[in-house]
Amino acid sequence: MNILFVAPRYYPHIGGVEYVVKSVAERLAKKGHDVTVLCGESGINYPKEEWISNVHVWRWPVWSPGDAYHIPRMRGELKSWLLDVAKDCEVVHFHSIHSVLTVNSIEVMKNLGARKVLTPYYHGTGHTVFRRLLWKSWRAHIRRLLHFVHVVHTVSKLEAQLVWRDFMVNAIPIENGVEEWVLKVSWRPSDYVIYSGRIERYKNIHRLANIVRILNTNFRMNLKLKVFGSGPFMDHLNRYLKRIEMECHVNPPQPFEEYVNNLSMSSLFGLLSEKESYPQ
Repeated sequence: MNILFVAPRYYPHIGGVEYVVKSVAERLAKKGHDVTVLCGESGINYPKEEWISNVHVWRWPVWSPGDAYHIPRMRGELKSWLLDVAKDCEVVHFHSIHSVLTVNSIEVMKNLGARKVLTPYYHGTGHTVFRRLLWKSWRAHIRRLLHFVHVVHTVSKLEAQLVWRDFMVNAIPIENGVEEWVLKVSWRPSDYVIYSGRIERYKNIHRLANIVRILNTNFRMNLKLKVFGSGPFMDHLNRYLKRIEMECHVNPPQPFEEYVNNLSMSSLFGLLSEKESYPQ
């Protein structure tokens, strides 16, 4: 088959959606399918073409304020590119309705004959007052476009419930898989609690720090907090950690193998996020 993936970003960028798309795309390519990925890239002015592990990757220039939205530039050229590529596609798999690039691509390709699959990674709302206001109109736009999608796939039953609640569409929940080699990794707990992901207020990393402080104060556990990620709440988090005198290492996002190695040596993994699709 000829398969096109549309995603907000792609490897070597680090993130949950990025890793899922890379894993599925490369496995399909190994099976002999022709796989193309269209992704956003904020640091370029013109489309960039490359091959990664037999996957044909096209990076499209986008505007990503706060590392979000992924608003495509050169929209006329993007429309022409999508319509040209779609002539040979049998399946198009769109990822993340939080990305303008993805939703714009659905709009362009909505009447084409290829089978269209959408994985929304839908959290139910925005994560700030401004984003929640934007979602009022954005949700109506998504609801209209879902009529042109053949299958909606969610990464959890909870996400499927949110899709039904807000869009009245029956989604198919298929949870994310695990790399085979991970099953051979042993747990060797040491003296820290770990969080990995976006550093946003709604992720409640500051509350996780409070929990670690209580464990240390009340139960003499002598735990540290180790954080992997990036995001707009970084400065606020660092100031808060300093104020409560929490020993914490805030690290940039790590490659998956390094993240798993750190995870395997943690005593606890903490995820106190208020809004997730929860594929863990």
